[in-house]
Amino acid sequence: MSTVLFQLKVPRLFEVVRRKQIGTWKPAIQYHVNCGGSFTCYWPMHPNGFSVQVDSYYSDNYHCPFCGQEVNCDTFTINAEDENHIPLTMDLSIVSRRTEIDVIFKYDSVIVDGDQGLRQIIKGHKSKRTDIVRFDFKQRRVLYIRRGIARSSVIEVIPDFKPPGYFDPSTPFYWLRGTYQSLLVEYKEELKSFTTILKKAFLEKLSKRVGYKVPGIRQTVSMSCSAGVFKGLFDTLVFRMAAPDGPAVSEELLSDYIENQYSQIAKPMDNLLDLTRTGTSWINALIKVYRLKNNRLTRQLLLTRPFWAINVLSLINAFSDNPNYERTLSSFFTASQNEDGRNHWQFIACTRLPEFLSIYRYVRGESAAVNLVTSVKDFYQLRDAAETYFRLSRQNRKDFWSQRVKARDVHDTLVLMSKKEKVKNKSIQQSDIYKRLEATIDGYEFSVPKETHALVDIGTKLHNCVATYTDRVIKGAVAIVAVSKNNELQACIEVTPRDDGQAFVLIHQAKLSCNQPVREDPVLNKAVIDWADKVKLDAFKYNYDIARLGGTAI
Repeated sequence: MSTVLFQLKVPRLFEVVRRKQIGTWKPAIQYHVNCGGSFTCYWPMHPNGFSVQVDSYYSDNYHCPFCGQEVNCDTFTINAEDENHIPLTMDLSIVSRRTEIDVIFKYDSVIVDGDQGLRQIIKGHKSKRTDIVRFDFKQRRVLYIRRGIARSSVIEVIPDFKPPGYFDPSTPFYWLRGTYQSLLVEYKEELKSFTTILKKAFLEKLSKRVGYKVPGIRQTVSMSCSAGVFKGLFDTLVFRMAAPDGPAVSEELLSDYIENQYSQIAKPMDNLLDLTRTGTSWINALIKVYRLKNNRLTRQLLLTRPFWAINVLSLINAFSDNPNYERTLSSFFTASQNEDGRNHWQFIACTRLPEFLSIYRYVRGESAAVNLVTSVKDFYQLRDAAETYFRLSRQNRKDFWSQRVKARDVHDTLVLMSKKEKVKNKSIQQSDIYKRLEATIDGYEFSVPKETHALVDIGTKLHNCVATYTDRVIKGAVAIVAVSKNNELQACIEVTPRDDGQAFVLIHQAKLSCNQPVREDPVLNKAVIDWADKVKLDAFKYNYDIARLGGTAI
């Protein structure tokens, strides 16, 4: 015995169905729903920067060549692609039976035909088609049944969980939009009633089937969803068939799950759903499959964003056993997940980060490891530090642990050691012509580095490429002068010699940190000018790094 719980008829969903024009090689196809006329054309185009685009003045406002009615494509117009079946009408109903609920969708449709010889939008082969989403509580599965496209019905089993969703453009539900693309926007209250009735019937039958009261479902129709108003609701109901106490299938959960699949701890969703189908709760299934600690903190985090929490908890558990530290770290990740430059997903891409943090904890202590994580300005730097550490030689790793490095300097220290490992340390700039470049001006010390590793140090501290000048410095093609004050590096200067190589006479570059010109620091700029006068240097003709009074180069 069946009971009709709900019915809604919408005589027309759209005013216009069209395939938009692309350049001058793919024409527009327009279908006017009111009269059923379809035509193909190329709309006028106008320049737009480096390209041309369709002039919306003509493409969005015209008179139908079949019925003469003025058409405005700003509203109630759906944009489709070749081979799409677009519903034009909707007869939606909910039918309940003893162990089943059917969501029945009857509709007329048109087909976007992109065939080179035809190029039009035509009526479907059948005047009426019927698609049914059947919730089978006896088998705990959901079926998708299509009628009207073949002599017999086409039946598919909808997967329990399928990112980004089962209802794609091949299904009519995808085209049911709640925005002003569709006349469905005028039926908001009816759609809310549909949702309430469907959820109530669904929860009653599922609770009876599993033997306990299933938690409620907050998911409703989404009028702004570009994949159809029912997408989130249907995805959640299908998922709840397998995991009765599971979360809503939101865009956030789908995004978190997809990100999780790129991590080393990723597990197939089927592993979880095999457990939930046999009576295991959703939270217990997560804890068992991902081997998480079964404590209050873990359960709290898994309730809100399970796949985000799994990655965070797996990382924390790799180097911390203290519940207080675990709570501190979880609070830190929660607070920083939306801050620019502190995205926890960057942890996942580095498979050796947990190992590095575990070693750091062993050598420095658990509190130091927690401080290292919470003090980083950019999580990418911590990931990069872990990768750099494992590229070092065994001796350099020992040297790193023998140093007392502050948490904020760990990344730069490891990068510096890695660069020095690649460059053999050699003596440079030892002759008298280099010593002539050394001086002290107004507290600024102008010195000449004596080893190639000193160039690496300068490049790391000033964030520039001076270390790549090593070969040219060894050959005598350039000299590098470091500028310091109170033992803090301020700038570096590139100087070139005369043709005979017997003296350095020309300043090519004078850079602050991050390749900023010294003219940005007036005090240092004056010191460089006085130094150049003292050691008798001139500036390269097109050098604008240094400025005299009035802004002209020396």
